[in-house]
Amino acid sequence: MLVKCPQLLDPAGYQDILKEGFLGIYNKEFIFMQDGAPCHTSKSTMKFLDQHKICLLYDWPPQSPDLNVIENI
Repeated sequence: MLVKCPQLLDPAGYQDILKEGFLGIYNKEFIFMQDGAPCHTSKSTMKFLDQHKICLLYDWPPQSPDLNVIENI
């Protein structure tokens, strides 16, 4: 799924994107991964994810080479 995002994204905008595009396809077997962007880690976003019982991958390293393989070449 691709969603066009504004250049500057605040927590409320990020949560709107999740409501419009993600909640409809999410099921309890998924593990949702996001990086450490401020709109992803805000208290309101974490509360939103908790309220919707979205399982998060918490231990993903922020500077992992797995995130962008080509970067190491």
